[in-house]
Amino acid sequence: MILARDGPGPRRFELQDEWLRCDSPSARAYHTLWSLDLGRQLKGPDAVGGLDFLEESNMVSTWLAVRPRDEVTLSLLQQRLNDLGTGIRVVTDYAR
Repeated sequence: MILARDGPGPRRFELQDEWLRCDSPSARAYHTLWSLDLGRQLKGPDAVGGLDFLEESNMVSTWLAVRPRDEVTLSLLQQRLNDLGTGIRVVTDYAR
C-alpha cells in the first residue's frame, strides 16, 4: 500500500502520524495525564499504583499511550482526577 501521494500538501502518512502523536484518544490521555499533578499514590517512591507513559516508534509512525500497571491504578487515577476537579472519566474501552 502506498500512503504518500504526489503533489503539494501533507502526505497521508504525515497526517496519520500527527493523529497518533496528538489527536488520538491514547495521545490525548498521554498529554493530559503528563501535565497533571497525579499525586504521591501514582508517582514517586511511595506510589501504590503506577502509570507507564509509552512512546513507541516504528518505520512509519510514532504513537503515544498511557498504560496502567494494574486495576488499583485505575481506581487511584479516577480518584485523583476527581480530586483535581478535571471532569475526566477513566474508560478502558473506546466504544463506550
